[in-house]
Amino acid sequence: MFKLVKLTKIALVLFISINIYSQNIGQEIDNLINNGNFDEAIKIGEEHLKDAKDEPELNFKIGYCYMNTVLKKEHAIPYFLKSAKSFEQDN
Repeated sequence: MFKLVKLTKIALVLFISINIYSQNIGQEIDNLINNGNFDEAIKIGEEHLKDAKDEPELNFKIGYCYMNTVLKKEHAIPYFLKSAKSFEQDN
């Protein structure tokens, strides 16, 4: 019983840590977008996406950033599609 409680506590701490990390990345990307720094937001978003490929909000933000670049708008499509697919699976 003690092991189960201990494992549950460890899992909870890990979940909270991952959630806080994701929120910090999201805020950093939002700040970059708000300042018009789309290329840097793409760079950070794609780096984080390596660990969280199915994060719909992150995929959407990267797609949005690509839509706001001069020469890379077509790169937005796969990110928007992946985001939409994730939302469809949730519903």
